[in-house]
Amino acid sequence: MIQQKVVIISKEQLKNLNKAQQCINNSRNSNRLKAFGSCRTWCLTESLVLRNFQILNFRKVQIKDGLTMLDAIGPYEVLRNISNAEVLFVAEKKGEITADSKFVHLNAKFGIDEINEADILVIPGSAITFLREINNVKVMEWIKKINQTTLWTTSVCSGSIILASTGLLNGLEATSHWKPMELLKKFGAVPKAERFVEQDKYITAAGVSTGIDMALYLCNKIVGEAKTKAIQLFIEYDPKPIYKSGNYSTAEKNVIEEAEFILLEEAKKEPELFEEIKGEI
Repeated sequence: MIQQKVVIISKEQLKNLNKAQQCINNSRNSNRLKAFGSCRTWCLTESLVLRNFQILNFRKVQIKDGLTMLDAIGPYEVLRNISNAEVLFVAEKKGEITADSKFVHLNAKFGIDEINEADILVIPGSAITFLREINNVKVMEWIKKINQTTLWTTSVCSGSIILASTGLLNGLEATSHWKPMELLKKFGAVPKAERFVEQDKYITAAGVSTGIDMALYLCNKIVGEAKTKAIQLFIEYDPKPIYKSGNYSTAEKNVIEEAEFILLEEAKKEPELFEEIKGEI
């Protein structure tokens, strides 16, 4: 486990920019923090503040795009428990976001035109609508703009395909859900079948539930072992599934076939998009 220091600067220290700069230069995150360009945007007050940790969802004007809910809510439940973290749900257009199940909804209070910076960006995936988003120029350009301000840019599940389609993962290892994993190659990323993969400031998590693991790993970087353990206990994350079938590399053939059928049924909930790509799946 990589150990990183968390710099804590008081309000009094912030009055002295030289002292603040010295503190930041002593941090292993110094280059990233300095990239924000001003003391105001270092996000360091009396405690570490994640000013704009963002869960990025997608919504088109014509069609409500279906994200996989746990892709967003898993990391949210971990990272919201960091003291003074401000969590923003952001969509292309603010408003109601419908999950890929078509059963639950999430309210995005901010549109991408309202958000210009973030400390952490989380891009969740979906069963099929990520294939529409990779052609959404406005969203792709926004991700690249926000990435210039982040300490960490992350994804869960097929969110890594969206991230890779911006070109930001070119030449880097990344993971995704097992079904669209090979699509990473199309955008210059190197697929790696791991629970999550860290490359510099980019952290990609595999399918759905892995966002919790990724968020705990990131939490440990920010607040350290003791607080991270407490958050893990708070959400009582101690998984003991009844079957060892959650890894594609060890799953039985009939289990994989049944899982692929479930995915196919989910994809059919977006009939127009499904008709466009059904010959490729």
